[in-house]
Amino acid sequence: MESNRIEIICKNNGKRVRVPIGSNLSEIKLLVGAETKHQVVGALVNNKIMGLSTPIYRNKTVEFIDLSTKSGHRIYVRSLIFVLYKAAKDVLGNCKLRVEHPISTGYYFEITMNGKMISNEDLAKIKTRMQEIIAADLPFRTFYQPTTEIEEMFRTEGSISTANLLKYSKDYYTIYYTLDGLADYYSSLLVPSTGCISNFDISPYFDGFFLSVPSYSNPAELGQVEYLKRTFETFKEYWSWCRIIGVNDIADLNRANRDQLNMLIKVAEALHEKKIVQIADRIANNPDIK
Repeated sequence: MESNRIEIICKNNGKRVRVPIGSNLSEIKLLVGAETKHQVVGALVNNKIMGLSTPIYRNKTVEFIDLSTKSGHRIYVRSLIFVLYKAAKDVLGNCKLRVEHPISTGYYFEITMNGKMISNEDLAKIKTRMQEIIAADLPFRTFYQPTTEIEEMFRTEGSISTANLLKYSKDYYTIYYTLDGLADYYSSLLVPSTGCISNFDISPYFDGFFLSVPSYSNPAELGQVEYLKRTFETFKEYWSWCRIIGVNDIADLNRANRDQLNMLIKVAEALHEKKIVQIADRIANNPDIK
């Protein structure tokens, strides 16, 4: 019956079709015949980004996004990081993963156990486990619960940094994800399952490791790794400054912003002034610098 259907306007191909109420975006993509140049990882529904497993109950305008878009690329990277986290836990057990920042064409990360960086042999085992998880096409499951309950769950499981991050959330309810029983929190969407993550690599990089992801210009290929020594050293100095002022993550910044903002600003300004003095000394001691 027509009363059991809704109208979808697909911006990718300009088609207007009627689909069953409650169809998810993956099903709608097939029904409307939407085609993209690269892998689809999400959709803009009335210009609001949504995951492919999201059911639709009313008339909507839909645009499917692939890896060539910034939003699509971020969805892919978040999902890949969860697979990395799961693989590290499976191989090493009680380890700590920190994905620090983008550098070159990917992301620098560290995996430590008892405060020490893991070996390259352990990294190779983690890569193999990631490939197994992706081949199994495991689903990313979504849960929506009171934020205080999720915070307590992560605190009980030992994910203190995640729990502290949720502590400062102003939302009464929060979404978190699980992968094969392992829970983690992400501020936005993931792909429906691990099988959507077809292209990645991990390798040693300076003091830690490098996560290679598809490039923006050609999502079918991984970006070429560049060893940017000066950029990396700048980030290392930034990390040392963060440790000095006691801000290692967003939760620490939220806490300092509430309780110790003036002290944080003064220490940060002192570190900047010290850096300026060091630059001035280098210029003064080198007559060849103009």
